[in-house]
Amino acid sequence: MRIAPPLLLLVVLLPWLPAPRADAEDPPAGKAADPAKAPPAQAPRAVCAKDAVFERVATGFRFTEGPAADAEGHVFFSDIPNERIHRFDITTGKTTVFREQSGRANGLMFDTAGALVACEGGRRQVVRIQGETATVLASHWKSKRLNSPNDLALDAHGGVWFTDPRYGRRQDDREIDVEAVYYRDAQGGVTQMRASPLLVKPNGILLARDGRTLYVAASRGKKVLAYAVTRPGVLAAPRVFATMDLEARGGPDGMCLDARGNVYAAGQNHIWVWAPDGKPIAKLPVPEGPANCTFGGPARRTLYVTARTSLYRMPMLVVGAPVVPAARSVRAAPGEKKKGAAEDGGR
Repeated sequence: MRIAPPLLLLVVLLPWLPAPRADAEDPPAGKAADPAKAPPAQAPRAVCAKDAVFERVATGFRFTEGPAADAEGHVFFSDIPNERIHRFDITTGKTTVFREQSGRANGLMFDTAGALVACEGGRRQVVRIQGETATVLASHWKSKRLNSPNDLALDAHGGVWFTDPRYGRRQDDREIDVEAVYYRDAQGGVTQMRASPLLVKPNGILLARDGRTLYVAASRGKKVLAYAVTRPGVLAAPRVFATMDLEARGGPDGMCLDARGNVYAAGQNHIWVWAPDGKPIAKLPVPEGPANCTFGGPARRTLYVTARTSLYRMPMLVVGAPVVPAARSVRAAPGEKKKGAAEDGGR
């Protein structure tokens, strides 16, 4: 069957036009453009070439999520409904099944030892996969089962930050009323962060390069929040870092970071890019509704995006930041009392 030529869109520059009314759960209305190529995108601050487009490199899935690159740049991603984790080989261009019965895994990330850490939303737990062995890192808070771990970020202290919303129709088996952010420390303790009216449906999560700022996507609020990390597992009150189009459907989902500290977030049919100070840089259109993004490929100079049925990539002019931030001191000054947005922990 012949595919119609790509529908070219005007480059979106600041000030932006309203974004399409679509998100990672609602396909755009009307006739879609060729899903193999997205319209060209321009980056005012040169995160990508002016004529760069997203190229489809794998397709045929039901709903893709959680892209993560290993040390060689190969990209792993989830097909949530089919309960599989796939591996895209950047050398051969082939996609193979890495793990079956994945527990409806969502967010993925490799640690410094090369193990894959996964949010298994279906099993309501966070696991560390090393070879054929999957070790549960977190499944309960104060003896209550987690809702549905969604996305995660690793710190330099052996800790795991993760979001725990609950999507889907079934709500009757919930044991925790709030949808929160958690921290699992290196000793296995799980701490729930204090609720905030700004945090509605926590989704994607990301640590800054120095480990001192935690970004959380508040999907229903259409905002990305920023928390100061005062010490491992302790957060100050959040502030609004960036806001997506309030009139468009959907909000921020998965996020990634480049070496300049720019924040990338999937949402509303685009990858949004903000500078470290929250100023908008670019909106990169994606041919299918994007759910998440990561840097991979040789030297991490390629942006990979999971979008509905496919995996896409775009060559970049920037390098992806290390997924585990460098060890930096985030301890309070001498004599300062321990305070912040953390509640009492529990296993």
